[in-house]
Amino acid sequence: MAITPGDYIKAQAMAMTIGNMIGSTPAVVNVDGQYLEIQFTDAQKRAFIEYLDRAVRPLWSNEPRPAPTVQVRWGDVLVPWSVKYLAPAILAVFAAGYLTNAVFDPRGQ
Repeated sequence: MAITPGDYIKAQAMAMTIGNMIGSTPAVVNVDGQYLEIQFTDAQKRAFIEYLDRAVRPLWSNEPRPAPTVQVRWGDVLVPWSVKYLAPAILAVFAAGYLTNAVFDPRGQ
């Protein structure tokens, strides 16, 4: 599969995002024309590990945290999406099981 210009844009965007986190942008390398790879120097690896440690550590502590300054209203998106896709899928699986007696058959057949 060929690498497209969109692939380069996505890879550069990811590298720049990581660069904003750790202070220097990792390299985007074309590997044999098959795929793009984001490569880190040793200093970047250490900086990224330290960044992840700082970002994840508060999740495991019992200390109260201040409210985030940026909040996403996921419910506005996920509730309609789940009603559109997940609820019918659950009902379809239940109906298929009911019709084949797999749900209510006491012998489990």
